[in-house]
Amino acid sequence: MKSITRRAGLCAGILASIAGEATAGAWTRAPGEGFVSQTMRYFATEPTTSRDVDFARASLGLYAEYGLIEGLTLGGEADQGMRLDDGGFGAQDGRLRGFARVRLWTGEAGDVASVEAGGSIPLSGFTSPAAPGGDESYEIRLSALYGRGLDSPLGPGWADGILSYAKFVGDRADEIKLDLTFGLRPAPGFLAMAQLFATKGLRNQAFGGPDFDLAKVQLSLGYEIGETRTILLGFARDVLTRGTSDGYEVSLALWTRF
Repeated sequence: MKSITRRAGLCAGILASIAGEATAGAWTRAPGEGFVSQTMRYFATEPTTSRDVDFARASLGLYAEYGLIEGLTLGGEADQGMRLDDGGFGAQDGRLRGFARVRLWTGEAGDVASVEAGGSIPLSGFTSPAAPGGDESYEIRLSALYGRGLDSPLGPGWADGILSYAKFVGDRADEIKLDLTFGLRPAPGFLAMAQLFATKGLRNQAFGGPDFDLAKVQLSLGYEIGETRTILLGFARDVLTRGTSDGYEVSLALWTRF
């Protein structure tokens, strides 16, 4: 039994080493090991008028992280988007984020617990109630992370969870966030993930500022192209909203390890 759990933990470490923006999880990278992800996204809300969509946004994201020393990973992320709907065509918004992840504990089965501290600043200011994140507030975020390997009938995999508190300096309400990920390798070269992203606004925003609850589910399928690259196609759908419109998102990502 112990050999199975250790094998599952090893598989989780391998999977986590090719994971990026969506599945950074609790694992830290080995010293000198790095990772870069480029992601293209298209998000659109469900129409509530005669138009095809009320809000549509295309964006390009760049994520990178690097193992500085044993148990410490530093990273950053930049996202820049542009509205494509008739109501706000050409309006741009984006955020720049940085973080440090520290591993606190590793179990015998390969499970791991970490903490993360970071923040983000706006790249350009644009506010829309249909686009959480499009605002001029500055963010400070603290997170607790846990992950472990799994040995399933469909192949080796992993599961991890991230619980975060985000403090915003500005009009946006503070938030509590929960991200859950389940991933596995159903066949050689393939990677499949199911994820839940949930955000709870704390309703302490300045009058008229962004405050919302949001939960979305994302399914993704990846394929390794070479030894260091993985291409990933994802589809996400909002399943719970308050203060924002329901929508869906498609994404295409390229992950590179070095």
